[in-house]
Amino acid sequence: MKKKKRLSFEEDKALAHNPFSKLGHLVSNPSPERSSQDNQIDDTPSQGSLLIQEEKRARGKWVTCVYHLVSDDKAHLKALKTKLGTGGSLGEKNQLEIQGRKLKEVVAYFTQKGIQVRGFPKN
Repeated sequence: MKKKKRLSFEEDKALAHNPFSKLGHLVSNPSPERSSQDNQIDDTPSQGSLLIQEEKRARGKWVTCVYHLVSDDKAHLKALKTKLGTGGSLGEKNQLEIQGRKLKEVVAYFTQKGIQVRGFPKN
């Protein structure tokens, strides 16, 4: 049986190239005028920018997800379930999950309410 050749991490030649090496100064030395709060990404935008996507779950089931809903999430969920005649649930971080591929109907519902939506899938 042949022995497999192992990588030697003592040799820096093989692992010398780092494509992100030029960006290292941005992380290690943040500019003084920027606070630590500016470095954090805010993934809960305002009510005016909902993200609506269709996602495929386990066992081939499709779910239409609504992200970044700030208020009245239970009321919107109940109204959508009644209007579309389908099931749904409230997921983590106020995420609405509507059963089935109902992207057009969900987008129409929120635009009728005056809420802007984004994030359409590329079909």
